[in-house]
Amino acid sequence: MNITPSKDNPVPLFVYGSLREGQPLHEWYLSGHTMALAYTHSDTAHYELRVTHTNAPFPYMVESDLPYNSYVYGEVTDITDPQVLARIRHLEESAGYETRTIYINTTNRLPFGGSTTRVGGHTELKSYEALAFVHPDPDIGAYRIQGGDWLRYIKGWSDLTP
Repeated sequence: MNITPSKDNPVPLFVYGSLREGQPLHEWYLSGHTMALAYTHSDTAHYELRVTHTNAPFPYMVESDLPYNSYVYGEVTDITDPQVLARIRHLEESAGYETRTIYINTTNRLPFGGSTTRVGGHTELKSYEALAFVHPDPDIGAYRIQGGDWLRYIKGWSDLTP
């Protein structure tokens, strides 16, 4: 997949694990980028987060065959520097992930009842395509992260199911 971002052609990138703001790899790869809350759009495909063990250092986003509310929560940013995207792609693809275009929703409302910023008296919601790194093996990892939010999981707010 040949994608070349630029200032005139920013590429939206959806991140859901260790590249999220405040996570270990964010400062190395996305420092200075403005992040917006986002989650996968379930009308076109379902995704879920999986981990190999209960104290795994990172999640796997995989396509899901779950027929209900299988969302992955994360953040999206616009990449304008081709070197930044190349570094992130190298990181993810060398770990076995595929670079895919997926549909996401962005919102100014935090998931799970967090604080809400209202613009013009309503909650902003946008749907569009973004790049994401999806693991091709839907059975990777022994556990599914219920709720699809890595940050909630590492804080102990999410249950795991095999």
